[in-house]
Amino acid sequence: MILQNSDNKITNSDKISAHLSALAQKLNISAVILVNSAGQIISSYTSSSWNFNTLSIAVLSSSTYAAANEMAKLISERGNFLTVLHEGTNYNILTSAVSSSYFLVVVFPKTTTLGLVRIFTKKTVENLYPVLQAENSNVRQQQNELDEHFQNLLSDELDRVFNGL
Repeated sequence: MILQNSDNKITNSDKISAHLSALAQKLNISAVILVNSAGQIISSYTSSSWNFNTLSIAVLSSSTYAAANEMAKLISERGNFLTVLHEGTNYNILTSAVSSSYFLVVVFPKTTTLGLVRIFTKKTVENLYPVLQAENSNVRQQQNELDEHFQNLLSDELDRVFNGL
C-alpha cells in the first residue's frame, strides 16, 4: 500500500517505504534497509521480532560493500559486484546494488529460501531505481533553485552595501 501525503501526492519516500515493506511481507524477512554509500539509512522496514542495531548493520554493510567492490577491481571485474551475501548460522544478509550510490540490505533467517530472497530482492531493486533517480533529480533541482535564490540575495545585498561607494 502506498500512502499519500496531505496534498494527495504520493511522495518518493512513501514509494520507497512501500517497496521495502512489500519485500519484507512477501517473505519471512527480518529487516530491509535502503542505505547510501556513506552508510546512512535512507529508509528501512523491520519485523516486530527485530532486536538488532539497524544503524550498525547499515554502516557495516556499507563498508563491506565498498570492500567487495575494491575486490572486484582487483580481479578486473567490469563494474561492481551486484550482490554480496553473508551466510550465518541463524541469519543471512544479502546486499544488492540499487545504483552506484544506494544499496539494499536484506536480513533474513536461515529458514527463508535464499533463491526466493534473491528473486524478490532483484525485483525490488528494479522498482526502487526509478524512484531514487526521480528523488535525485528533485534534489538537484531544489539545489539549483536554492543556489539561484542565494546568488540573487547575495547580489542584492552587495549592491546595497557597496552602492554608496
